[in-house]
Amino acid sequence: MDCADPVVSVRGLSYTYPDGTPALRDVNFELNRGESVALLGRNGSGKTTFVLHLNGLLLPQSGHVQVWDSK
Repeated sequence: MDCADPVVSVRGLSYTYPDGTPALRDVNFELNRGESVALLGRNGSGKTTFVLHLNGLLLPQSGHVQVWDSK
């Protein structure tokens, strides 16, 4: 694998909490091997919800999240 190989791919991710609060709408993201990113935004902008999807604690209501083994 080289630096252009994705380790995280998010396509069309959307999520609304059970109380009706929309948190994510049609999010696309790709992280390639060797890249670093910072996740910034206002309170309530969906940062934590996004990370909860990346580690599998929340499942997408639409779209998909794929995380490859880093080995």
